[in-house]
Amino acid sequence: MRSQRLVSRTAHLALRPGSGVSIGDIAIRIAAPGARTPSRRAALLGSVCIGALAMLGPGTAHAVDGTWQGPGAEWTAGTNWSSSPTVPDGTATFSNTGPTSVTISNSTSIDTIAFGLAAPAYSFTVQSGGIIPTTFTITNQTSNSSSFLPAFSVNSGATMTLGDGAFAEIESLAGGGNVVVGPSDSSTTLIIAGSTSTTFSGKLSGAGTLEIDGGAVLTLTGQGNTIGGVDLCNCDTNGGLTISGGSLTVTDPGLGTVVEGGTLSVINGGTLQTPSLALVFSSAMIIDGAGSTVTVSPSGLTEFASIGGPVSVTISNGGVLNTLGLVAIDAGDPIFTPTVTVTGSGSTWNVGSLAVGGSGTFGGPGILTISNGGVVNATGPLGVGDPTGTSTLTVTGAGSLIGPAAVTMKGGQLATWVRPGRVAGSVTLNATATGLTAANVVLTAQAVPGLPAAPADRP
Repeated sequence: MRSQRLVSRTAHLALRPGSGVSIGDIAIRIAAPGARTPSRRAALLGSVCIGALAMLGPGTAHAVDGTWQGPGAEWTAGTNWSSSPTVPDGTATFSNTGPTSVTISNSTSIDTIAFGLAAPAYSFTVQSGGIIPTTFTITNQTSNSSSFLPAFSVNSGATMTLGDGAFAEIESLAGGGNVVVGPSDSSTTLIIAGSTSTTFSGKLSGAGTLEIDGGAVLTLTGQGNTIGGVDLCNCDTNGGLTISGGSLTVTDPGLGTVVEGGTLSVINGGTLQTPSLALVFSSAMIIDGAGSTVTVSPSGLTEFASIGGPVSVTISNGGVLNTLGLVAIDAGDPIFTPTVTVTGSGSTWNVGSLAVGGSGTFGGPGILTISNGGVVNATGPLGVGDPTGTSTLTVTGAGSLIGPAAVTMKGGQLATWVRPGRVAGSVTLNATATGLTAANVVLTAQAVPGLPAAPADRP
């Protein structure tokens, strides 16, 4: 699993500046999220070690290491550790001794949690401390030589914190408490890499990155979640992140939201706000249901690009996607063409400048379909076409609507189905090309009562 993730990250770094996206005279550059390289981490650890040695002197407290052995299940009881009577704060090692369900009922911190080769599947529950809230802090990292990853649950009234610059890879996250991923450091990373799907109803916050890597789905249902960046780089396309009725705000323009595999779902009135959005590799995004909304910053970039697998975006049943900056739907692999579908009454894509094929990082084909009353409200230029001539824009079904005054075709196909509308009138399709005779087709429409209301700026 880890080797494939490294390949994914290498390919993703190809999206850094150097490749451009253009719509007419407009250029787009898709930036990749930063990654902590081994050399950077080694340098950081080296500087920490040198600094620590310089500070050690007479009377300086040394970190305590300990191995979990039980017989009790409480982390903060010193008698459950080889370091008894002291609870470790340096490295806590877990092997095949002691209870595998561990409770943390009092505030404590640990530098490193290490799981040995023989360690079974452990689960950790950070419990509410009642009057005095419980905070469990990992200041450095988790280290795992086992075939199993640890599962964490944070109960309401409790907090689990990854300190600035820390790294933790876990099986799953559940509960209704607070999880902080780096109070102020964007290099802090929480990776959920297991196969167990869970729901987290608490509050996620921090300047770091939430990464989903595995076959599991993490469902967020709480309000007010914020995180520096989101990266879905699943080796198993069944995994992903679901925002169901809750809200998540991604805050760091240098990280944004990247889906490199798996599915990002915003459903049941959930909301996602992000500085930028990119779907690549085998990935999907679903925005479904009234009130379900994904909003990309007007100054941010959006790209749906197939690389090595299909990419699809579906806006349905009243879902809304707002991308008022520059947007590209383009294939990086000739076998897979990315698709965006807006379908159903109330389903809306509010978009700025849009290129359906021929632009983006890769310039391959793209497909946009508007059907069954869906609406694409484009406020800027909309270009369709690519060198292969296979990009398509299709508008079909009663009530379907596309909003720009002009659509520029660069090869490909434009399919329309004009049915009786809100008002009587006509639709004129004009076709022009250098060196060819211009042509136009006039399609008539009749008024029929009872159709969905048009947007305020559309007839």
